Amino acid sequence: MDYTTQIPDQYDLYIFDLDGTLIDSLDDLTTAMNATLAHNGFPAVDRETVRRGIGNGARTLVSRTLATAANVSETELVSLVERTLPEYRAEYAKHCTEKTALYPGMREWLETLKQQGKRLAVLTNKPEDLAIRILKALDADSFFTCIYGPESTGKLKPDPAGITLIMEKTGSTADRTILIGDSSVDINTARNAGIACCAITGGIGDDEELRELGADYLVEREG
Repeated sequence: MDYTTQIPDQYDLYIFDLDGTLIDSLDDLTTAMNATLAHNGFPAVDRETVRRGIGNGARTLVSRTLATAANVSETELVSLVERTLPEYRAEYAKHCTEKTALYPGMREWLETLKQQGKRLAVLTNKPEDLAIRILKALDADSFFTCIYGPESTGKLKPDPAGITLIMEKTGSTADRTILIGDSSVDINTARNAGIACCAITGGIGDDEELRELGADYLVEREG
């Protein structure tokens, strides 16, 4: 996959989403979720069920998955999420680098952007320490000036706080900044921040939804 000609050269700061954009992490996320379900006596779920829960942080992922796997009331679900969320986070910390990989062509794109003098950053709803750990394991952390999660920004996407923080950190302006992501959360984050957005299909987000939302640029990547 050649990403290098997909976006005009007018942008100086490229902010990347992580899961489903830079990295294919669905297998490790599914492994962690199914280990958590097994510990609590619930049946395993498939990758598609996990995929549908990703994008708004671990709590939402656990809640949406348990709503499918556990036949409980809404009140019981709230209590169950509180109990199992720490377990899921611990399981994911154990498994997060087993099968996760950069998407094909992504390393080459990052290298090209760096050679062009672009500034690169990551903004994710994943815990920041895990994001950094994963990118280090993939020998990709050095591409980025900033790797920020909710611990640094104080907010989850689509709140624009992370975009604002990264622009301040890098001395960039909104008209020279673009967010690259694979989900509606990313498109809405960019819009809330008043910056351009490039949507990439073939990630974790819903491809048809991406096309309908009408990002400034669209990269069709095979899923």
